[in-house]
Amino acid sequence: MSRFEHSTQYWPLFVTITPSRFGIEDVEAYIADVNRLYERRERFATLVQTSENTTVPGALERRRLADWQNDSIDSIRRYNVFTATVVRSPVVRGAMTAMHWIFRPPNEQVVVDSFGVALERCMAKLRDAGCAIPEALQRVAANPPASAEGLVHTQSAVPRARVGRGVGRGEAGAASRPSGGVHAWAPAGPATRAAPRRQLAMRILVASLPVSWAPPLSCVAFTLLCAGCAGGLPPVAVAAQRHNDAGTELLAGNHLDDAEARFRLALEYHPHFAEAHLNLGLVLLARGRQGEAGEHLRTAVELDEDYAEAHGNLGVYYLLVGDPARAEHSFVAALSIDPGLREPRLNLAELWVTQERYREARAQLLRLVQVAPEDLLAHAWLAYCDQRLGRLAEALDRADKVLTRDPVQPVAHLVFAQDALGRGDWEATRAHANQAVDHGPTREAALATLAAMALVTHDASGAAELTAELLRHNPSSRVGLFLAAEVHRQAANPD
Repeated sequence: MSRFEHSTQYWPLFVTITPSRFGIEDVEAYIADVNRLYERRERFATLVQTSENTTVPGALERRRLADWQNDSIDSIRRYNVFTATVVRSPVVRGAMTAMHWIFRPPNEQVVVDSFGVALERCMAKLRDAGCAIPEALQRVAANPPASAEGLVHTQSAVPRARVGRGVGRGEAGAASRPSGGVHAWAPAGPATRAAPRRQLAMRILVASLPVSWAPPLSCVAFTLLCAGCAGGLPPVAVAAQRHNDAGTELLAGNHLDDAEARFRLALEYHPHFAEAHLNLGLVLLARGRQGEAGEHLRTAVELDEDYAEAHGNLGVYYLLVGDPARAEHSFVAALSIDPGLREPRLNLAELWVTQERYREARAQLLRLVQVAPEDLLAHAWLAYCDQRLGRLAEALDRADKVLTRDPVQPVAHLVFAQDALGRGDWEATRAHANQAVDHGPTREAALATLAAMALVTHDASGAAELTAELLRHNPSSRVGLFLAAEVHRQAANPD
């Protein structure tokens, strides 16, 4: 078998058999055929049967398939209501199921062990979606064959859209549009979910060391702390400047009481001193007084609209109060003024990672590692984005180089943990995930990885414990809530 075999004979069921080996020409032909399905603007379900001796596709084919799925996310959501994949190997099936739990695909997908189960699930989803089921498909479903071979006729092209047939764009969109919009952990990607406030707070990276997590702004490496006064403002009184300079040293040492007193004295001498407003805002953020902090950070921006550090720290404030849209605007504003700032670029990339905007995050991280080639945290997140975009060889190579320099870097360990999970290597999954579980920005994903592994290896008590810990860490976690539902489902139906 040298090509993908597929058939639309039983439309709205699209049946595909993957070949045991395939090259980039086969991938391109298959993509062209499936794209013609989307041109029909009709909703359908996909049933994929994998070959028993399927070999791992090459890097070029994997990347092309990943790029195609990323480019087709809107069409997949709108028209492909369900995908069921038949995989005979229990290890591979478990690994694929675990990855679906952690990284939800753009449509609902399951991995099952038999063609009959896959067909039954597809039929149920087509009925739920209101799709008309032709008599021929009903007959097949009533007496399903053992495999897809009997249903598939090799086709060089999928029939093109027919005028006057199918569901119109408006109707399909109304029926299947994701409720969340665009995951600003989203885009044109998986459905928009406003990133949880607690999770976002942990993703703010302000410490000077790439692997240490500190309470937001306590190390003040983000500003350190702006030695010059903003241009174009009235001259700053000598006393105000002196108190501000002393305050920055106190804040760098985490002496918050004395630092706050110095910055307030600076503002008494000069109420329009933008730098002192910024620094006082940092102290108040560190104290958890977010409302007051926001006022001073906004004032700093109003006093000097070209103050890049003020824009960047205002973005951090917006993350803490759960406003990712304004945070993004502030980070972009900071970089438009000073593209050389590390923290707003890294924070913007991390925000986009949480919104599953991996391509955009990757673009920012690529720029960051060009100007800061020794920034291991940026390299680690870049490896993570490469992994999510199907660039597996590049991701593992970059993560390996990070761990060579820093053997405990948690984001790089997360890359290897999720790679091992996808391969069904449970020992490696556990070892790498445990290296990431105690780091704030990777804790949720590491717990989810361990919980998913426990589920597919039938460790019910371990899965329940890990899922509960994940939800204690972040009660709004999308993947945590999904895994909790799966734990409950498996407990109710142990078979």
